[in-house]
Amino acid sequence: AMDPAHPPKTCVRVGPSRLHGRGLFATRAFRKGETVLREAPLVAMQDVANRAENLCCGRCLAFLPIDLDGRTRRQAHDAIVLETNRTGVVPCRDACGELYCSVECRDAHWRRNHARLCTGRVADEDAATDALVLLKTLAV
Repeated sequence: AMDPAHPPKTCVRVGPSRLHGRGLFATRAFRKGETVLREAPLVAMQDVANRAENLCCGRCLAFLPIDLDGRTRRQAHDAIVLETNRTGVVPCRDACGELYCSVECRDAHWRRNHARLCTGRVADEDAATDALVLLKTLAV
């Protein structure tokens, strides 16, 4: 049994799996609800088809409480909502249409990668020929 006063430095290990190459394995039993691992995703984005039902922060994917068409938006259907925006909606500073739950998320996303992928404001008549808009359209 683990001594709670002296927990091990790590509760997981990376090692070979008999079935699937390398894997992440527990080194001890976990309590129900205990956090096992917390890390920022390498890549995360909302599915384009899902945006009609739920708008999410472009960085942390928190649900944004926006009512665009006069009906109440569903907030994750059967999923468990871990984080919901309570501060309002913050648009991209270059007006590309990306939305964020906070200025902190907007600025962090800008520094991480959005600055390189932001199309800025593109007129509808120019979207069909704008190189970055075309790249992003093909990517999703």
